[in-house]
Amino acid sequence: DRLWPLLYDINKVMMPRQANLSQVLDTDAVGTHWTYQEDLPFLQGPSAGQPVLAAFGEDSVALVWLEGDGNAASLRWVSGTWDQETGESSWEMPVTLHEPGAGRAMHPQMAFDPTGIAHLLWLQDAEAGPPQVFYARCEGDTCSEPLQVSDPSAQACEGGSRSGDALPSRAPAIAVDGTGAVLAVWGAPEGGLANATWPSDEPSPLPAQGCVPSGEISAQGPRLAGSDAGHTLAFVQGGEPDGDITLLRFADGAWVSSPEAIGNGSSPEIWTDLAGSTLAAWCDEDASLRYWDGSSLETISDLSCTGRPEIGQDSSGQIHVVFPSDEVESTSGIRSSREVLYESIRDSAGWSDPMIVALPGAATQPSLASSAEGILHLSWAEGEASESSLRYAFQHQYDCEGYELTGAAAAVLQVAGRPEYRSPDDPIAYCQNRYDRLVHAPNPAPEFSDQSPTTNGSFDTLAELMSGAQYEV
Repeated sequence: DRLWPLLYDINKVMMPRQANLSQVLDTDAVGTHWTYQEDLPFLQGPSAGQPVLAAFGEDSVALVWLEGDGNAASLRWVSGTWDQETGESSWEMPVTLHEPGAGRAMHPQMAFDPTGIAHLLWLQDAEAGPPQVFYARCEGDTCSEPLQVSDPSAQACEGGSRSGDALPSRAPAIAVDGTGAVLAVWGAPEGGLANATWPSDEPSPLPAQGCVPSGEISAQGPRLAGSDAGHTLAFVQGGEPDGDITLLRFADGAWVSSPEAIGNGSSPEIWTDLAGSTLAAWCDEDASLRYWDGSSLETISDLSCTGRPEIGQDSSGQIHVVFPSDEVESTSGIRSSREVLYESIRDSAGWSDPMIVALPGAATQPSLASSAEGILHLSWAEGEASESSLRYAFQHQYDCEGYELTGAAAAVLQVAGRPEYRSPDDPIAYCQNRYDRLVHAPNPAPEFSDQSPTTNGSFDTLAELMSGAQYEV
């Protein structure tokens, strides 16, 4: 009985007034967001960077990264488990794959095979000549000894010359298809792309090195995606840094298609969704973010795209793209310079406006991984290179099953969700957002609440709640 006067007051507050433009309170709420952005606890050096995440099954996740600066950087790997009940990740003891002082390790990459073994690839300084490609396989807290898989004496993979610092354009890529075939691709010193393949159950592969049929012009920035049908390679052909975003297919140990240009730009990413469809995203020649769904091109955002976009898919089937930018836009449309990580989500109406995930403080390349259950895991370096740390966050798409409200909270939600106030197509995303209390304004009346009045009334109560709240807009 004491609740009805309160609901009557709420009803009066929410009653549409003649001055309102609409009786319905529409929002663009997605319903969930990244949470628990934390520093990873196992870092030892003064700085860390180039993180790469991969996920396997429902709850396994792994991370490889460089720790330290320049020639003093270690290459380290760690596996972990994500607990859906607690929403927390637990990590094993890290494994060091490359010690500082033995030449530089650069541009690590990683992929899981169908049995849950992680396959790692990276560039490493050689005793003589250009850096070579090294490989290791890891499981739990154990990794194999690094093995060189590139062959300096193999056939030269010719292409156009690369200007400036060629090492980023030579960064390797690795993927495992549904049959367990590992494919590695990297930039050859001669300007083309080299490749090698071997079975994922081969502990110490000595693969024959071949050349990607990319033509007699420069090729760089390879990215790979594996599926039951084989592998898809994306790379930039011609031009630096912008060129043709080109695709090639690989299956049964051979290249089975001709190069296919799907756009123009730089920093491509290729990805296979849960249905087996091939998706791609990249920064175009105007630095806008572009997306290819297998048949048509879309523009995600015209905010500047400064690095490779990352693609993932949540448990609802929606595609997420996370990308770095050096622009931020105010509500009045004014843009200013700031390093930002953005996320955009694709639904039936198109792409959402980019949402800020993090403010890393310096240019960074994020890494995004999706579990079989659609849990999204994200890592990035934060801070200047000499003192950067690694951050980690996850995103869990929730529904309201098991989080039904009762009592006063249920009554308030019922009133707020009535069709004269809220469109039935736009439900209030309340679940897993903890109901704490009703806030009386301007101050609680003794007959309705035992809360004590304060100088600023409900503003004091809200300030107290918001100081420790996680909230969505």
